[in-house]
Amino acid sequence: SLSSVSGDAAAAAALRCGLARARMDADEWEGAHADAEAALSCASELGDRSLVGDALLRRGELLRLRSSLARAEDDFSGAREAFGQADEWAGDARAASGLGSIAWQSGRYEEAIALFEEARVAFDGLGNRAGEARCLGGLGIVHTERGDHKEALATLEIAEEICRELNDRVGLARTLGNKG
Repeated sequence: SLSSVSGDAAAAAALRCGLARARMDADEWEGAHADAEAALSCASELGDRSLVGDALLRRGELLRLRSSLARAEDDFSGAREAFGQADEWAGDARAASGLGSIAWQSGRYEEAIALFEEARVAFDGLGNRAGEARCLGGLGIVHTERGDHKEALATLEIAEEICRELNDRVGLARTLGNKG
């Protein structure tokens, strides 16, 4: 039936997004890019805005890590648009955080602070403590780069507390590294 075909295609797109993440973690950049592209193509054909957002978010993360900041920014912006159309607020918060990272890496610190704070508030409202901690970590880095070490330390201490509460060892290691 048509619904089972579209369900299979949606599952395939979601799987390719997951594979792209796993390949990014394994430094398999070309495979990650191919998976993200396949996920985006499939999601676009389906017209599933949430899946399109996920695929754009994944490709944007990959591009950001590969220092293609302008292209990553386009993907994160496209993801925000897609997630907004799908009323997918967690995805929108992830995309806002991605845009915060781009703004930080581009030296647009005020914009980065606004985006990380927007995402943090959204994650807080959704009860996503891990997302909130990641945004606080981003804010801490930006405050450090701006020379506001007191604010950076206060922000990173909150992130550390959340990571400890969640027993998030990776987040904790990242936060402690950022505290220096």
